[in-house]
Amino acid sequence: MISLRSDADRVALAAAMGRDALPRDRTEFIAAVSEWTSNRDKTAVAEQLQLAGVPAAPMNRAVDVLADPQITFRKVFSEMTHPLFDAPMPAETGPAPYLHIAPAEFRPAPMPGEHTREICQKLLALDADETDRLISEGVLFTQQGRS
Repeated sequence: MISLRSDADRVALAAAMGRDALPRDRTEFIAAVSEWTSNRDKTAVAEQLQLAGVPAAPMNRAVDVLADPQITFRKVFSEMTHPLFDAPMPAETGPAPYLHIAPAEFRPAPMPGEHTREICQKLLALDADETDRLISEGVLFTQQGRS
């Protein structure tokens, strides 16, 4: 991502690209910058432009997020295991460490039907017999192996 705030940024960008000037036409400008950046490492481009005084930063795509140094430093993701998946997967632990907000409980998503009885009792005020009837009729279901 490159941000041009002024003509001075435009001149600095042109110099970083090894050009005397950049096209004023938007389409030609984008083509020139795209050509220059297309075969360069995005982090190196951002660093070069920042050194020249041009606001720039690498844009993360989904595949880049887990390796981003800031994301890694802030421990935004942790490995989460879940019975429905063969291998652990990255799960967001929180956007940042907070001083006065306790971290949320870190647990996998519930299994399908895992909380059926609890929800029926606490939220729907159904007794155990009515819950059993709805389960036996196929209206509700419980987690496999648990009823």
